[in-house]
Amino acid sequence: MSGNIYGFVPNLGANLAATILFGIITAFQFIFGILTREFFFGSMWVITAGAEVCGYVCRTISHFEPDTTSTEYKIQLVTLMIGPVFMAAGLYYQLGVLVTLYGRQYSLVTPRKYTIVFSTLDVIALFMQGAGGGIAAGQNPSSVNVGRWVMVGGIIFQVIVLTVFIFVFSYVVYRIFYATGEAHWSGEYARNRKRPLFKYWLPSVFVSLIFLEIRSIYRVVELSEGWNGPLMVTESYFLVLDGLMIFLGMLPLTIVFPGLAYGRMSITNKNGGLIEKVDTFDDEAELNVFYELK
Repeated sequence: MSGNIYGFVPNLGANLAATILFGIITAFQFIFGILTREFFFGSMWVITAGAEVCGYVCRTISHFEPDTTSTEYKIQLVTLMIGPVFMAAGLYYQLGVLVTLYGRQYSLVTPRKYTIVFSTLDVIALFMQGAGGGIAAGQNPSSVNVGRWVMVGGIIFQVIVLTVFIFVFSYVVYRIFYATGEAHWSGEYARNRKRPLFKYWLPSVFVSLIFLEIRSIYRVVELSEGWNGPLMVTESYFLVLDGLMIFLGMLPLTIVFPGLAYGRMSITNKNGGLIEKVDTFDDEAELNVFYELK
């Protein structure tokens, strides 16, 4: 196996199973996103799950040709590295929704700004990881390590942003449930908060955040050790600490899809402001709530 760029023969059963499971996640995210008009979250998670499918298809193919420096290796390297960046973007959007559903008074900024700020930082992490992956996939041996360290920098940045977000999200949740209490919650979205799946939504978001954080920390350690490090050349670590963490992170918010949990929600700009349009899936008239963009 002297020419094996992986350092091991990719496990056929595990990688094929991952391909199928992420394919199912992709399908449900797409269907639920269209059904509930939850386009931003749905599209971000479809991209993530689709990237995972692409990566694991390539790893499955590589099982049959492990002793070549194949195109499949380069594709799976990039897609499995940057795919979860879009997963994070979908989770960042949930903080703005949380503030909208419970009340603007629980936040120092408008709900939309959370998405803008954290998604912008997410894009920076995406570009860093994508650029690093592109450099590392090049033919010049000297560029491989340069690309690796660019990728390390991108994922460290992602870990920092994700950690800050978890603290901010937790602080807002604390203010909603412990610092003030139900008497201060917004009345406009009371019906949405009473939906059957709604009580599972916040726990599902936290579970997704924790699994994504574990995966990101693993990636930092793995890449820091180098292409021949023990984590990089032992597939079981990758399958558990990357693939399984992403799957377990996506599963809760696929079962408890946000649009099903709190109802249909679309965001559009009008007259310099932001309008939230909520459809509660029953005969009650849709709620239209307007608030200024500060």
